[in-house]
Amino acid sequence: LAALEVDVMMQMRAKDYAERFNACAPPKQVDFLEASMVHLEGVDFAVEAFLVGSFAKHSNNAGFVADDVVRHTPHAFAHFTFEASCAEEIVVDIQG
Repeated sequence: LAALEVDVMMQMRAKDYAERFNACAPPKQVDFLEASMVHLEGVDFAVEAFLVGSFAKHSNNAGFVADDVVRHTPHAFAHFTFEASCAEEIVVDIQG
């Protein structure tokens, strides 16, 4: 699979984990945008809806964890994905 296809598939896996997390009735729910592949004139693009507003990054793939304003939901969700996947996956790089 092409890198963009893998990215879109992982975005949808994160959305599935979010639905499973939300089914546990957390104090704050999480959601992920739906991503799609578009093929135009021989070029592939991964696209998602544009959201207006300002967003803070809570964690990233390199181990960064925001500590200026601690939000428990992003970290609880990351932990949930690790447990729900039997330690096979973890969703990080969370913004909100």
